[in-house]
Formats: sequence, structure tokens, C-alpha cells
Amino acid sequence: MKWVQVQPWIDELNRKGYAGYTDWRVPTLEEAASLLESKESAGYFIDPVFSRDQSYIWTGDTFQKTKGWAIDFYGGDISRVALKENVFLRPVRSIK
Repeated sequence: MKWVQVQPWIDELNRKGYAGYTDWRVPTLEEAASLLESKESAGYFIDPVFSRDQSYIWTGDTFQKTKGWAIDFYGGDISRVALKENVFLRPVRSIK
């Protein structure tokens, strides 16, 4: 989804009480980057427990007016992405 679609989608999850919870949000850059794991032969990779089809995910962190930070699980790094681009989203729950 594009960045402008993220918050309305999160709001809808919380309105419906997705999985019985109403405290969903977009992960921070640090939280999303923590899903990357070290790979001895070459850089980082995404833990196989997650879908490899979702190569990029949004974080809740943006910079400038037109760009945000996304985690690139295919390349194993943190990327600057235009907010108009379609990127996947993996919501997280707030810690209480």
C-alpha cells in the first residue's frame, strides 16, 4: 500500500479489534530492522518464518515530505522509499 493508505488501514484494524486487540500500529524503524538476521556469507536476510513475498515493509518513520524508511528483506538493508510507492506493511501491537 502507499503511505497515505497506512494509517487508515491501521485505524480499521483497531476499530474491528483485529485478533481481539485494538492497539495495532506501524513498527518503528528499529523494530522492523530487528527482523533482519545476520547471514555469514553475505549481509542480512529475513527470518524464513516470514513470507519472502513481502520484500519491503513500511516503518513508522519518515523524512522529508515525500520519503519514508522501509526495510528491504530481499537486499537485507534499510531503504529510503518514496511515499507514493507500494510497500507492504506488517503491523505490530503496542507494549503496555
